[in-house]
Amino acid sequence: MGLPDNARWQAQADRFVALPAPSGLRAACPAAVHAVLARLSGSGHEAVAVGGGVRDALLGRASNGLWDLATSATPEEVTQLFPPAVPPGIAHGTVTLPDPSGAPSESIEITTYRTDHGYSDSRRPDQVRFGVDLVTDLERRDFTVNALVYEPKDELVLDAVGGLPDLKLHHGTLNAILMPHVVRFNASDVGDKLERLKAALGLAAGSDLADELDKLNRDLNIPAGLTTLGVTEAMSPWIVERALADHSTPTNPRRPTAEDYRMLLASAM
Repeated sequence: MGLPDNARWQAQADRFVALPAPSGLRAACPAAVHAVLARLSGSGHEAVAVGGGVRDALLGRASNGLWDLATSATPEEVTQLFPPAVPPGIAHGTVTLPDPSGAPSESIEITTYRTDHGYSDSRRPDQVRFGVDLVTDLERRDFTVNALVYEPKDELVLDAVGGLPDLKLHHGTLNAILMPHVVRFNASDVGDKLERLKAALGLAAGSDLADELDKLNRDLNIPAGLTTLGVTEAMSPWIVERALADHSTPTNPRRPTAEDYRMLLASAM
């Protein structure tokens, strides 16, 4: 299936996989999200749903009530179109729009396409740059499954980063499997933080936190390794490339190299 008949979409056609949106995704997307996207696109801007709402709908899971939208519109253009928008994140290109129905559990975050530069506090970018295209915006996101796009006008799911095959890789499960290995890797560079963590968890001072996390995973029946989730050695080069480009790499206590990432993956398989 082709991309929407739109000059900017067509210019990126070789960078997307486009598939018909499943009926479950169409039904799960709230009416307010459809209305906001329609108003943005009707005003001449690109506008799509992206992130956890799309991911959860594709997996058949209930949404947590927050839908993320991405748009070519600037933050100022968004606030002009939607005066009720709350702008606490406007410096980073994000405004929050309460559900016009007044439902307290639903809200919509609208973020301008951007690139991020620097994460000195490990949470928010030090600088952002607007005016990029959708694919460039998607490439900055943390997980491929969080970069899947729902384009409701043409009822398409757009995948520019390989997120569709990764839907079965649950974010929390991946974190649980990898955490003991990451703790071992960083142990020599975090000072007394591990001791404070152990104290907070009620562990003996002489215990090994990574070993205790391994035990907790076994008690919770967390899969023993990445291979049980379908991750293979053949995927390692791609994973390493993405990990090196991720904004969290420079803020890791111990700066990992490509070889470090390969060894971490191998130990977690």
